[in-house]
Amino acid sequence: MNEFGDFEREILKIHKDLVGYALYLTRNEEAANDLVQETLLRMLNKYDKYNEQGCFKSWATTIMRRTFLNEISSKEKYKESFVDGYDYINDDSVHPLVCENDYDFSNDDLEKALKMIPPKQAQILTMQMVGYKYVEIAKKMNITMGSVKSSLFIAKGQLRKLLNS
Repeated sequence: MNEFGDFEREILKIHKDLVGYALYLTRNEEAANDLVQETLLRMLNKYDKYNEQGCFKSWATTIMRRTFLNEISSKEKYKESFVDGYDYINDDSVHPLVCENDYDFSNDDLEKALKMIPPKQAQILTMQMVGYKYVEIAKKMNITMGSVKSSLFIAKGQLRKLLNS
């Protein structure tokens, strides 16, 4: 982007989407507003690093997702709500806010499908979608990395079947 004004116009175009995404992540209006503000600040700080070849909305939601993940790691209350079944989809191939998707299911469909698979598999899948690495999941769940990988494979297959039906 050549001028800061172009950057500002792009932010205004996606602001509503950012608010929706923040609400989806936090499930709390006040926390969502804080997340949007923090994301906008980080975007402004990284204004010069945005390359115009990517989708602006994807770039912005990536910053928001990383900001949110940083909060999850640093605040125990978020960790507890996640472990208790917090559902967050991190995979750009299925998230409805990402540019150029052709999926016709909603976040509600995804949440319902996650509830239909075994709880342990749903938790492992959700942890991976939030951004935890295999090793981190294995450590937190007190299982082997092989178990994490096989559980993810099975859970993704079940989720795919449920969403396609």
